[in-house]
Amino acid sequence: MNLPEQLDRAPLKVAIIGPDDLVRKTLALQPQFPTLRLMGSSYAEDVEAPRVFVGVEEAADMALFTGPASYHRVMAERRPALPALYVPYSTAWLYPTLFEVREKYDLRRVSIDTFSREAIEEAYRELRTSTRNVFSKDSPGLPRREELVKFHLDLYRRGETTVALSCLRSAYVELSRLGVPCLSVVPTSSAIREVLERAYLIGENLRFKETQTVAGLVNLDDFKAAVDRAQSAYDVQRLRLQVHQALLRYVEEIDGHLIFSGGDEYQFFTTRGLFEKSTRSYTAAPLVREIRDSLAITISLGVGFGMTANQAGINARVALQKAKEAGGNACYVLLENKRLIGPLGPEPSPSYELRMVEPQLLARAEAAGLSMVAFSRLLNFASAMGRDTFTANELAPVAGVTLRSTHRLLNRLVASGQARVVGEERLTTRGRPRQLYKLLMLEGGDSDNRRGST
Repeated sequence: MNLPEQLDRAPLKVAIIGPDDLVRKTLALQPQFPTLRLMGSSYAEDVEAPRVFVGVEEAADMALFTGPASYHRVMAERRPALPALYVPYSTAWLYPTLFEVREKYDLRRVSIDTFSREAIEEAYRELRTSTRNVFSKDSPGLPRREELVKFHLDLYRRGETTVALSCLRSAYVELSRLGVPCLSVVPTSSAIREVLERAYLIGENLRFKETQTVAGLVNLDDFKAAVDRAQSAYDVQRLRLQVHQALLRYVEEIDGHLIFSGGDEYQFFTTRGLFEKSTRSYTAAPLVREIRDSLAITISLGVGFGMTANQAGINARVALQKAKEAGGNACYVLLENKRLIGPLGPEPSPSYELRMVEPQLLARAEAAGLSMVAFSRLLNFASAMGRDTFTANELAPVAGVTLRSTHRLLNRLVASGQARVVGEERLTTRGRPRQLYKLLMLEGGDSDNRRGST
């Protein structure tokens, strides 16, 4: 892939997280990606991945894990504020290791973990070797070292295998310590290169979005009542000055431009990246809260995104009208695709602790293949949006997975009675409409629809 060299722009900082040898293998590809700055962060044990990630989260623009295990371990413990990728398992990982097995051991008596049986049989067919005495252990989700070690160790001690192949570094280290011949299955350079190319493309998209124009309209709610309460004209002028100062502080924080439109209205411009950071990805409206708390008055805030300043301004006006219709003291955001987010409200969105979730709801979510962490994220998002009906496109970034994986997840939820297709959403006259899913699990499920987990 020929990547354009844009030396006048700061490179995208990508934290490479994995075992030391794989981190070094990835860093060796740096010359092929001049627009990326690869930063190595290695660990000795897989369980250290979350700690290593926390250490680089503030300094990096993106994280790249050298394998799925460390990525899923981090995702199970926290929701990253930055995009994260990993090098996925593929049959190509197996071939170099299998060639080494053929030279040193009996290729027909092997134990292999993590890979699906289909992938193993495909690789062996290419090598024209039978898999009759090849043992496999597929590990959906987060693989556990103890289970993998026991799987390989038992087979070796019974004399059924001559070597173990493991994708989990900690299992490989433990098996080697126990005297079991073992090889670590690692990604090829081409597999790592493909993910770095994806990182470049995602980075370019992030750069574009972060610099997208954002317009904001601020309207003072019932300012006349505040004027009537004032004891003198000086008090009114002081209040207006305090409002202007509060707005100026906020706009300065988001590196924007403030305009007094006259009357009770102000306008500001900024960029998408800075606005999203100030609202913690649309979960709070700090400007609404500050003015209410410090000045005892409320505002309505409408924010519009657009490919041009004109489109952003039009969307901001529509969003402001929605905030006024909601009774004020709120913020609405209208995206460039006409999707409305809000009200963000003056307070940060409520944060659900897992212990606050009813055990039966968690049991239903887990039965449908949804982790407690993912379920908690859905609760947070649904609470912030004030609804329980969404498209797969809306839920993908919340779940932290691809759109295709989100569709599979929703299909499982529908099959288990935890969700139901309730309609379609068509954003334009072209293209396929998006299905709307009602998440029944958020309100305790629907016993009439439940058919058991899949």
